[in-house]
Amino acid sequence: MKKIINGEEQFSPPVNPIDAMKERIGVPSGVSIQVPVQNASKSNYPIEKSKYEVKKESFFTIEFGLIESDGRFLIVDKENYGSFPDIEKHWVKFRYWRYDEELKWRESSTKFDPDSRNFTIDRGKFDELKIRNLMIDWSFAELSDRHKLFHVNGFLVDESFEMFKSLFPNIILAIINSMNNILENNQ
Repeated sequence: MKKIINGEEQFSPPVNPIDAMKERIGVPSGVSIQVPVQNASKSNYPIEKSKYEVKKESFFTIEFGLIESDGRFLIVDKENYGSFPDIEKHWVKFRYWRYDEELKWRESSTKFDPDSRNFTIDRGKFDELKIRNLMIDWSFAELSDRHKLFHVNGFLVDESFEMFKSLFPNIILAIINSMNNILENNQ
């Protein structure tokens, strides 16, 4: 704050609003006063989120089929289930992300290359953050207790993420691609 004393500009630190009020109304220094605080009361009418907002129960499920052939697994889209009589049907449940989550995860996955002076997104790290934070459940848990997913504070625990990573790579990619189609492309 700038003051002019005897024709000279002098700077003083910002004034505490309570001290300024005490000086203005003439309260002697060293005397404390209580300032009433207006409490914002909650409305008696709870405001529900609209249908356009992401809620705690906003989920989506991807579905795919697996056929074992020569020691590997072939991925079959849901639309083609009828063509394969011995198909194993599977699903993975995710929650939708909020825009602030997307921005935070995108930022933490971004790298700067000083040579090219470009920012790039580390897709592997970005996809890992989405899997760890958004994957809720999957049909593999029905096969054995070992495949159950566990979360702490909404975050997939390391053991569950390791279980996810131990799947065949084409199954992992099918899950990630389907998840990204919905989250990033709305398809």
